[in-house]
Amino acid sequence: MPTRRRVTVRTRRSGRPNHVSTTTPISHDEALRAIYIDFEGRTNEPPVLLGVLYAEGRKIADQDRLVLRHDILDPVFEPLHGVVPVRCEQLLHRYDSDCRHPWIAIRDVVGRAEKQDRLIVAWSQHELQVVEKLCTAAGLSHTFSERFRDGKATARRWLRNTAPQLLPTRGGWGGAHKLAHYMDVVGWEVPEEFRPGRTGENLRVVRAALEKGRTWTAMTDRQRRGWWEVLGHNLHDCLGLRAVVLAATER
Repeated sequence: MPTRRRVTVRTRRSGRPNHVSTTTPISHDEALRAIYIDFEGRTNEPPVLLGVLYAEGRKIADQDRLVLRHDILDPVFEPLHGVVPVRCEQLLHRYDSDCRHPWIAIRDVVGRAEKQDRLIVAWSQHELQVVEKLCTAAGLSHTFSERFRDGKATARRWLRNTAPQLLPTRGGWGGAHKLAHYMDVVGWEVPEEFRPGRTGENLRVVRAALEKGRTWTAMTDRQRRGWWEVLGHNLHDCLGLRAVVLAATER
């Protein structure tokens, strides 16, 4: 496992105007070039995993060359790096993974966004709030927020204007406008084992095993499956988020 070091992060100021709101509608060209991110973690705890999805290409994003990166952010989970393959060859051009400090993971996202003039898109303000909490001291949160857009805001406008009968109603927990509903609307199919509602419990079960000193081979089938489901859930959240935003920005 890589050794964590104290890191000094330097960023340059973005050329984007500060007055652009995080809920400003995303254009289709911006959606094609955007970097899509999704954190996984338990409520009120620091994130364990960051998924980062984008289409390769400095000037023109090649939509046939999608790359997903999984960064393990929590040192407790570092022994699980690379222990289970993420079966996504039909969905991605390349899959990468590593164990990195949150500052380093976010620094790379911001650096790519600035160098290649891309937006950073998540489903809601949650990812922005996490970055502001974790990365303010590193000087990253301001630059991140200048590039950040809330994908849900664009998707809600689109559905309200084109098919209001499909707008969701409030469920039993959280807000009504969940990513899973919009993924269903655009036809992004998620295997049952990767659907919402499992991640928090899966992370609890896996963390408990790791904190007891269990290795991957010593874990139970339930514990190993839990980590596999976390990775698969994040994979489909990133891909599904991109599919929704692309559909919502098509003319």
